[in-house]
Amino acid sequence: MAVALAGCPQLLGDDFLLTRERPEDAGARPAGGSAGAASSGQAGRDAGSGGSGDAADAASGGAGPGPAGDPTCNDGLRNQEETGVDCGGPVCSPCDCVFGPFHDLVQVEGLGSDDRWGPMLSADGRSLYFSVQAASDEQIHRAVRASTGTVFSSSGPLAEVNGSGLDGSPFISRDDRSLLFFSDRPGGLGSRDLWLATRESAGQNFGAPQLMAGVNSTAMDLLPRLSYDGLTLFFVSTRAGGSGNSDIWAAERATPSGPFGPPRPRADLDSGGREEGFSLSGDQLTIVFSSNRGGTGMDLWMARRSDPQGTFAAPVPLGELNSSADDLDPGLSLDGREIFFTTQRDGDYRIYHALRDCQ
Repeated sequence: MAVALAGCPQLLGDDFLLTRERPEDAGARPAGGSAGAASSGQAGRDAGSGGSGDAADAASGGAGPGPAGDPTCNDGLRNQEETGVDCGGPVCSPCDCVFGPFHDLVQVEGLGSDDRWGPMLSADGRSLYFSVQAASDEQIHRAVRASTGTVFSSSGPLAEVNGSGLDGSPFISRDDRSLLFFSDRPGGLGSRDLWLATRESAGQNFGAPQLMAGVNSTAMDLLPRLSYDGLTLFFVSTRAGGSGNSDIWAAERATPSGPFGPPRPRADLDSGGREEGFSLSGDQLTIVFSSNRGGTGMDLWMARRSDPQGTFAAPVPLGELNSSADDLDPGLSLDGREIFFTTQRDGDYRIYHALRDCQ
């Protein structure tokens, strides 16, 4: 089934989470998975702290122009916002694009041999942020590629961000200055909380992570994902008030540097099971996420809406990507053509990649 899109999308499980938790965290999430009672592989996603000044602006993830500036409508380039043609973005006419199904599904190379979770691509498409589980710890890593493709290099941990426990589900803001993630380090409110690390410019090291203000709870909070305009924070939580074991929640703010309001559950996306890894499109009209609704294992689902402030229609499964194993932690590129996700189809948790085209 073809899906009409005008922008780009992004995505996130319980029994699985338990398998990734450290002994003392059992019942919360797996030691490197998603949200939920131990979300599927995304259990370790943090979000950042509240912050002010440059830190708050960076965390907004898109108050100003993107890394390469806003696109023009006649430059012949996609500029990371356009869906395969010279259109789209904040200043151009909407793209007339109908995406076909995902294809060319392959495992991403160059990321190491340990279990890997929560892949998220930077706005320029060159850097892939993800988490790696080793023994009882989970740490955030970054790898790079020269251009669009499935082979990465220079994979390594972000030493200035990682602590001694669980750090995962990284998300890099549009301007490449804010890293949101989950952590169980001291100073939080629950077993896992959302944290934020910022830097003055791309290429520099991140500063000391800060607890994200106003969004954490005493339950498990992880898998932070910021909308392209920096005004909405989506994340996964096991707190009371949701529909299932782990649910998608959202908090909004009036400006990219302002404080977030009280988080609320997304009843239009949540079910009685586990919703965890997810990815929101640049126009906020499409979301891809992981769920075990329907009594199956963790699969990838997609939902659409016509208004960025409206509710999503009933989700549909991404049959061309799902398998009989756990499939979770989806992350879409800004142009919507690439998707990265974690899957256990080869026995271990590995990151896979697929493409789709305008038709």
